[in-house]
Amino acid sequence: MKLNINKQKRIVYVLVFLLIAFSTIPIFRNKFMETICLAISLFFFGSLYKYKDVLFLISFLLILEVYHFLNFTPNYDLSVVRVIVSSFIIGFGFSVGCKSSLLITYIKIIHFLSIISLIIFGILLISESAIKIIESFFDPIFRVENEQYGNLSSQVNPIFYNFDYNFYLIRNNGPFWEPTIFASLLILSIIFNLILFKKIINKYSIVSFITLITTFSSTGYVSFAVLVLGLILLSNKIILIKKMLLMTVLLTGSFILFNNTTFLKDKIFEEFINREDAIQDKGGDSRIASTILDWREVTEQPEYFLFGKGSDKRVRIGINDKNVLRNNGLTALLVQRGILFTVFYLYGIYNYFYFLCYQYEKNKKMAIAFFISILVLSTSEILFDLVFFHMLAILGFILKYDLIKKVSNKKICLKYQ
Repeated sequence: MKLNINKQKRIVYVLVFLLIAFSTIPIFRNKFMETICLAISLFFFGSLYKYKDVLFLISFLLILEVYHFLNFTPNYDLSVVRVIVSSFIIGFGFSVGCKSSLLITYIKIIHFLSIISLIIFGILLISESAIKIIESFFDPIFRVENEQYGNLSSQVNPIFYNFDYNFYLIRNNGPFWEPTIFASLLILSIIFNLILFKKIINKYSIVSFITLITTFSSTGYVSFAVLVLGLILLSNKIILIKKMLLMTVLLTGSFILFNNTTFLKDKIFEEFINREDAIQDKGGDSRIASTILDWREVTEQPEYFLFGKGSDKRVRIGINDKNVLRNNGLTALLVQRGILFTVFYLYGIYNYFYFLCYQYEKNKKMAIAFFISILVLSTSEILFDLVFFHMLAILGFILKYDLIKKVSNKKICLKYQ
């Protein structure tokens, strides 16, 4: 029995890591990994009929993609439909496979990757030449190449770390493609830690917080501040006077930090000043430019607001070479899928936090703070394009179904006792 339990745990570790990797680690973001993840997910696909909300979500997505394909043909590639639908099938399959012990498994994986990242980041602070030696050891076997604007960019990504330009700008991006992605995963780990453990200050939360600082992600910092502020406001254990005092301290500290750090204040102002350049020359490659372009697209016609325009770059507003480099994940979801799907998808993510709080007997109002902090993170990265976040949305409906069924069965048992 013990052997079977250990085997099951190892399988969940593999599944969770595979989904994190396929979603966020450059060297794993390819068609081969997509095929592997899809094949694994099909083992769990038979249980889809039980979860009516999930069935509705995937069916609605398929209808939307068929609509986009028919509406924009010949400028909408059928392969785009395949990739989008496959990503949600993978999300469902992995949600069924991982649901039993996702939280602790995820926390431990992120904890392990955080420790490795802090060690490598620490070496960089001491000696860049030492880092170059370490990087060269994995080059060219783990080199990943991408082309943007006709320019070839490359980085060495040996699974446990991503030696890209952000890293050499003294920003810790771990093995992931960008520091804000790492910050997003760290915030999610902190959220799971708050739900799972009674003692919230532990080795996992401490390492996650320290690592979050080293990402120098302005969005990550803002999201963390929003999370703490929300937990203070929604807490049933903190009296009003203490809430006001803590909020004053937090807001004052945030204001001082914002005004005295170049990567917060100057970065945001620079994005605002250069928004037109980002729109015209870089396909919307900034948070502000992304928001402007996405809103411009989604309000072109009423049906775009309702049903979106899909994901094929040829039907989107972009520069001459049709690069559509949006990084506001919230407005990207709206312009790709429309308001109806967006609301239902986000409802699934909120549901997941809400029913986790219910399951672990936490204050259910905390789910609001968790949800808003994820929304803040999504304004800087296309989180809702990632399979991992599809899984969270789907898990919201699965967990709801499982808990309702459990309560219903308990009532039936009590009735016949």
